[in-house]
Amino acid sequence: MLRTFAYNDAVGEQWFAPAGLRRGILTNLANVGYVSSTDGEFKPVGLTEGQKDALYVNKINPLTYVPGSGLVVDGQKTLHPYTSALDRVNVARLICYMRRQLDILSKPFLFEPNDKITRNEMKGVIDRFCNDLVTRRALYDYLVVCDE
Repeated sequence: MLRTFAYNDAVGEQWFAPAGLRRGILTNLANVGYVSSTDGEFKPVGLTEGQKDALYVNKINPLTYVPGSGLVVDGQKTLHPYTSALDRVNVARLICYMRRQLDILSKPFLFEPNDKITRNEMKGVIDRFCNDLVTRRALYDYLVVCDE
């Protein structure tokens, strides 16, 4: 999956889903299966729709063989304990990215006077950052509140 994340980030953005036919094709695998304990031979396994659904409900992203494309990541669940936007890989990665960038962007304002001028400057920096995220399809809309 790390290779799939790297490919996703190279051809898209880290907040795009690392799954499906555009960014989720597994080029480093030929098949999925198990090694038989009786004869030591590799046995390929295909999943039924019911098995894929059961895996997904249990927060395991199934790998599906798609004729003409190969093995594909068929989901982007995380281990987040509650149903929310955060139980998706792309949203969790966007939140991590935003936290990291906002930490960097806010450092110059540390120890500055907590007045309207500083708050307006910081709001402007954050607005530019969020506008960039809208342009790059990470956000649809946002609201920055920086008040006393």
